[in-house]
Amino acid sequence: MTGEQDRFAKGVLLEARGIKKSYKRGDNPFCAADNISLSINPGEFIGITGRSGSGKSTLMNILAGLMTPDEGEVFFEGKSYKKMTDRELSALRCNGLGYIMQGLSVLPNFTVYENILIPEWLDRRRKSSPKDILKAMKKVGIAHLKRQYPSRLSGGELRRVSIARALLSSPKLLIADEPTSDLDEETAENIVNILSDIAREGVAVLMVTHDREAAAKCGREYQMKNGVLT
Repeated sequence: MTGEQDRFAKGVLLEARGIKKSYKRGDNPFCAADNISLSINPGEFIGITGRSGSGKSTLMNILAGLMTPDEGEVFFEGKSYKKMTDRELSALRCNGLGYIMQGLSVLPNFTVYENILIPEWLDRRRKSSPKDILKAMKKVGIAHLKRQYPSRLSGGELRRVSIARALLSSPKLLIADEPTSDLDEETAENIVNILSDIAREGVAVLMVTHDREAAAKCGREYQMKNGVLT
């Protein structure tokens, strides 16, 4: 076993090394990710805070394999994204990674149960049993809402639908982009507690948030400013 393989064998789940990503705003370049390095182990609950435009979402998209950095490399369980085919990256996002997008990601004409199943309808390689679906719903406390439509749900309940959907593939890493946005203090605390419970069960959780109180409950907290992670 090489030193590189041994490092991941000892528990590093995801590692980003020297990530850089720049954009142009008119004639001016903007560095959204400036030489970022980060490692995540199974069961860790990590929070990243920062203002809008600080580069948080860019970093999340790179870590999820949705965006390619200008420089640097991301590894998942020792394998570089650069060496993965599009099919392999897609499979990773379907099985290894769970992604909770910012805002509401439900379809109004579908029930809670149907909304959770949307990724499986889009990717026929995924097939969950009714027992698996019910387990994910119970974990976030919405099993009793399975036949309800989004218009009948609160903001916190809708966010739980997104979490249950992400959990259905039994991910090793759950990435949550602003999971407490637009929620009242008590509801936001409940959502963070759910994510914390998920981490305690062994799933790594990476949460991006404006909410400093939410981030303070993470095991590790970082701040992003002008593309720099500190």
